[in-house]
Parts: sequence; structure tokens; C-alpha cells
Amino acid sequence: MLGGSSHWGAWRLGAEAERATMSREHLRRILGYFKPHWRVASGTLVIIAITALLGLVPPLLLRTLIDDALPHGNLGLVNWLAIGMIVVPLGIGLLGVLETYLDELVSQGIMLDIRLELFAKLQQQTMAYFTATRPGEITSRLNNDVNDLQDVFSDTVLAISNNVLTVVTTLVVVFMLEWRLALLAIAILPLFILPARWVGRIRQKIVTQSQEKKADLTSYVQDAMSING
Repeated sequence: MLGGSSHWGAWRLGAEAERATMSREHLRRILGYFKPHWRVASGTLVIIAITALLGLVPPLLLRTLIDDALPHGNLGLVNWLAIGMIVVPLGIGLLGVLETYLDELVSQGIMLDIRLELFAKLQQQTMAYFTATRPGEITSRLNNDVNDLQDVFSDTVLAISNNVLTVVTTLVVVFMLEWRLALLAIAILPLFILPARWVGRIRQKIVTQSQEKKADLTSYVQDAMSING
């Protein structure tokens, strides 16, 4: 029994190490696609950083309103704080529009690069490859899989950057305002991270199965109905 447990533990550690290696390899490949678009991607990151910093301004304005302006009856300061509470969210919204535009430029450019790369790889394959591979599966790879990659670039990579910058700037401000509250916020973070990792692994399996089903569906339609293109 002990030997079986040790073998199971070794297998589990090996599987986790392999999964981590694959994740790092995938991350390197994903970041490699950003190189031709690094200027636009850098501009997007700058906008994300500015938006994260501006997002901290309204709470500070509200604190100043409650702690300083209202208790001392400073109407001039109240007016300026009210203007700031209107202007800052408006600026965040405008920056959000620009961020979305640049995000689409990067993601669509990367998708084009992947499609061209995949098409060039297909042209280099032998006739035996096309004989053994279903035409619908190849079509699904060119259409469905590449389209789904847009979520990886736009919703995952940029979202991670946005969340990291938001967490860092928020913690800095919270530590400046109340360090005990900041420590409490950090202490409960594992309660959210661990379930998120568990759900992420399940979602990865579901997405993989979904891609396989899409390939099967495309192949079935193309083979059964003789639809090309």
C-alpha cells in the first residue's frame, strides 16, 4: 500500500511538473506572437496602468469630502471634489474605449499571423497527411480554433495585466490609508485563488472537448453533405 501511495505521489508530481512546463511553453509562444505588435501592445499596457491609477482617485476624493470638506464647511473644496468625481470616471471611460480599440488591433493582427502561419504549415504537409486527416478538422482548426484564440490574447493576457496592476495600486493605497485592513485583504486572497485555479483546470478540459466536438461537427457536415468552402 505504501509503495502504491509513493508511486501515485510520484506520478502526480510528474504530471504537475509536466503541466507547469507546458504552461510555461504555451506562455512563451503566446508572448512571442506579441513581438510584431509590441508598440500597440505597449500602448495598451500604458493605458491599462493609467486607468488603474485613475480608478484609485474617486475613493480618495470621497475620503477628502467626508473627512475634510464637509466637517469644515469648505464649499469651494466640495465643488472641486464634485467636479473631480465627474471628470475622473469620464476619463476612465474614454480610456476604456481607446484600450478596446488597441486591444482589437493587437488581437486581430495576431489572429492574422496565426492563420498565415497555419496555412503555410498546411502547404508543407505531404499528401499522406491530408489523406489521414479529415478535411473538416483542418477547416475547424483554421476557423474555430483561431477564432477562439482571440479570447486568449484579449481576455486573458490583457485581463491579467489589468488585474495585476489594479491589485498592486489598490494595495499600495490601502496600505497608505490603513495597513491593518490591507493585511486582512491579503490574508483572504488564497480563499479566492485556490477555487479559481480549480475551476480553471475544469474549464480547460471543457474547452478542449468543445474544440474537438467542433472539429467533429465540421467534418460531419462536410462529409455528409459534401459542402466545400
